[in-house]
Amino acid sequence: MVKVFISHSTSQDPQTARLRDELAVRLKGRSYDVLLDVQDQRPGQPWRRKLYQWLGECDAAVVLLNEDALVSDWVQREVAVLNWRQSLGSGITVVGVRVGGVSSKKLAESALRDLGRSDLGRANGEPEADADRIAAAFPQLAQVTDDVIQRWIRKIAAQLRALGDRLPLVEIARELRVPEEEHAALQPDGMSCLMLASQLLDTHDIETLARTVGSAHDGGLEISRTQMLASLVVPAWIDRDEARRIIGDTDGSVHRIVLLNVRSAMIGEQYLDRAFCVDWNRYYIARAAGDPPGEEDPEEYLLEQCLTVLGKRFGVEHEDDWQELRKKPVLKSQFFLVLDARQCELDMVHRVVSQIHELVPWIRVLVIPRTPVESREQWPGSPDDVLVLAPELGRRHEMLAVSVVSRLKERVGPITIGGTRGAQ
Repeated sequence: MVKVFISHSTSQDPQTARLRDELAVRLKGRSYDVLLDVQDQRPGQPWRRKLYQWLGECDAAVVLLNEDALVSDWVQREVAVLNWRQSLGSGITVVGVRVGGVSSKKLAESALRDLGRSDLGRANGEPEADADRIAAAFPQLAQVTDDVIQRWIRKIAAQLRALGDRLPLVEIARELRVPEEEHAALQPDGMSCLMLASQLLDTHDIETLARTVGSAHDGGLEISRTQMLASLVVPAWIDRDEARRIIGDTDGSVHRIVLLNVRSAMIGEQYLDRAFCVDWNRYYIARAAGDPPGEEDPEEYLLEQCLTVLGKRFGVEHEDDWQELRKKPVLKSQFFLVLDARQCELDMVHRVVSQIHELVPWIRVLVIPRTPVESREQWPGSPDDVLVLAPELGRRHEMLAVSVVSRLKERVGPITIGGTRGAQ
């Protein structure tokens, strides 16, 4: 059955709450499975975890855009997840309905402006008639069968099911702070493991994520599955909304160059893992670093490193091969060159990237700069080519992330970061 999620902020708005309920009735009458928190939440089911599961599994969503929704942190997070799924190529349908005093102009000036592209219009203040009109205007829906977030959750759940015992699942639930009253229902079956998988992806503390992998390992999970579990869950600590901008910025634009203000190329690769939901069929990476030995010129060394890794990746043997490579191949995946440029000045990086783009214009480059870049206007080239990501990570937090991953690899062996096993 096709699942439709209704996103709303109605605790202080009885008129919109009535529209919400009337719309749920109409959609159910059209044989849709309506996911609505006020109807389906039960004591002992923390609403955040349930909402996250719904956001990952729904086939469509209706966002009721009243005044409260425009300023609601939770509605903004829900819409960010839904937009992310769309940007990753899923078939999910997301529409908005303006309610009350929300005009097109007010929506365009809000954090939910993206919904202006799929606006079903404005409710007229008559909940029953409005619900009839919205349901009639709702697109014909099909079940989403190939969705990257659903696949991510299912892959994690598959590793947990392989434990074959509820006791390790209980230990994982404790690490994730799942309420004790829910532990009795945990079984190594589909629903329990899917619930824990959804909770793992809503966990942003890297030490907690590493401990859950350790609990699975101690609970007897076979080593290759433990390594896969680590590869799948560790990137969840990266901020989802920041990472998704790599795929498409908030205005829908896609940038060839991403300047990421972190101190570790490994964290840069985890940003890509998070952005693409650890679906290694959708992206692939080459790595280069501008850290020359001895007295070598860092700019020449950086360019040489880039050309070497790209040449190996694409099988370049002759100069003519570079000319052929200028034509973008037909790929479902995106290619990223991760450039550790912490030893290079920004103008030097610009010159190297420009030469790379002369040879291979369609390659995207993720740069770890020497010093934090405050705005894209600092880039020596065209600012329109550049996306700047400045996560609020202190040096201590970054060092902790690198240390946790290192300790985890010592314990369980090689794990995959950025699509490569044992990446540093």
